[in-house]
Amino acid sequence: MSELRNFPFKSQLNSPTLDGHPDENRGLNCVPSSIAAGLQYLTGKTFEPDELKDA
Repeated sequence: MSELRNFPFKSQLNSPTLDGHPDENRGLNCVPSSIAAGLQYLTGKTFEPDELKDA
């Protein structure tokens, strides 16, 4: 099986939010979490799922 070394796994259940409030959609954040992890892996910049969901 192939592996992406140093891939940043993100949790959809306890990632920080931009507004500091509890995440209103944490159970369904799998897509923004996956995209944030992929962007972070490719660019080296930190991304949070809430940042992408609210964009």
